Amino acid sequence: MQDEKINLAPLLLCFMFMLQACFLNNVAVASAGKAHLPIEASTVFIQKTPVIIDTDMGVDDWSAVLYLLNRKDVDILAITLPITGQSHCQAGMNNVNKLIDLSGKMANKAIPVACGQAYTHKYVASFPSKWRKEADTLGGINLPLSSRRPLSISAETVIQEAVEKQLKLGIKPIIITLGPLTTIANLLERDPHFKNKVKQVISMGGAVSVKGNICYGDPQYCQNTVAEWNFYADPLAAKKVMESGIPFKLVLLDATDTVPLNRKFMNELKHIKKTRIAEFIHTAIAKRIQSQGDIGYCFWDSFTVALAFDEGLGSFKQLPLTIKYGDPKISGQIVVDHHSGHYVQVALNANAKRFQQDFLEMINR
Repeated sequence: MQDEKINLAPLLLCFMFMLQACFLNNVAVASAGKAHLPIEASTVFIQKTPVIIDTDMGVDDWSAVLYLLNRKDVDILAITLPITGQSHCQAGMNNVNKLIDLSGKMANKAIPVACGQAYTHKYVASFPSKWRKEADTLGGINLPLSSRRPLSISAETVIQEAVEKQLKLGIKPIIITLGPLTTIANLLERDPHFKNKVKQVISMGGAVSVKGNICYGDPQYCQNTVAEWNFYADPLAAKKVMESGIPFKLVLLDATDTVPLNRKFMNELKHIKKTRIAEFIHTAIAKRIQSQGDIGYCFWDSFTVALAFDEGLGSFKQLPLTIKYGDPKISGQIVVDHHSGHYVQVALNANAKRFQQDFLEMINR
């Protein structure tokens, strides 16, 4: 009888499947005891929100900028200064770069830093000279010079380019403004379609049902008791932005007045500060309180940036608003106007305890 040829291919294939099954089973057994271990933080994907910060680099801004630099869920596209802010341009830009270095979180990232373009009109008011000196010198706190260099192009150009780049990725960034709205008003003047290119502008400024803060720290300004400084410094810019139709949220003094930055909080911070950021913030605020007291001093900008990421820290309401300008006694005043006002989403109060816990946790990471 003629021998039959045996086909070994199926047997070899079966043997390979058996080996693979055995290997996978061994892997499963070996890793079963490790299934309860947490995933390393470096392997967790964190979705980051693209943010542009426009800050006048006053003392309250320093804490807010450092808070944002320390958030893991924030991608800072640029940090700019309005030409009408507390800090002079060159000093302010240099100080921004010092704060970026201090945070240590952005060591390998180039963050564009720029100042707004020349801008004047007769309703612009300058911040008190002693505030500007404090802003320019970081309150006398010496931080190492940064190797980072600010850009020579305008803040408006930097923001426009950053926004356009994000749009190509199908993303609309948010802009957080912590000073006068001059930069954003200039952008809207340059490009009327800019209002459709950002997710929202979140601004600290204005007062509706509480006393203004123009008098705070400098009696010569006490003739105006109804305005907040950012809106008083450039009321026309605030008016233009509010009436432009850009997605706009406004954090009023009505909300920030309920989050005082006082000696009680400073004592708490003193005993739990664990990072260079927390140490710097404690020193800066302590120097301000020592020189000017804590009456009327609040978490204006820090609360604003925190609220941008957790609206549960406060509450918002739609109000029809108009802004007064011209008469120094009422320039920058916000009025609720149900006839011709433009509806704006405004923060009216705050959960102070919850915010302070969030703030302390964030700066001590």
